Amino acid sequence: MKNMDEVYEIIRTMSKEDKELMGLYEGHPESDRIVKQFIKKVDGVPVAFFQIRYICSRYSILIGTRSGIEYRNRGYASEVATEGKRWLDTHFDEFDYVFYVVRKDNTASINIARNVMQLKLDESPSLLDDRWIKFVYIGGQS
Repeated sequence: MKNMDEVYEIIRTMSKEDKELMGLYEGHPESDRIVKQFIKKVDGVPVAFFQIRYICSRYSILIGTRSGIEYRNRGYASEVATEGKRWLDTHFDEFDYVFYVVRKDNTASINIARNVMQLKLDESPSLLDDRWIKFVYIGGQS
């Protein structure tokens, strides 16, 4: 996948906990599972990414932002999420179901899911523990 070095540059700045929660590890051969990717740059520096991945027969959304006070809470994740939502809406007939899992205490990610991407809350008991909530995009109906 093109631009994976830029994604890895963002991932390297994340805390170990954030990487583990998102299942991100540099050098992990996940690039072949990425269906679509957008990267936000500021002054040539990659600051956020949006990916749609195909994992275990399902499509999922992954959004990451470079760590550091100069990059967080600046709207960069919202910008790539808007781009990703626009792409999903254009290609909705290619996807029957796409999910986005966030921590319940991550209000910024919840806001992106609800207000930027207009995803629907999935209240089915499909997650392994109660630290997480799941949102879904259903084939152009979000």
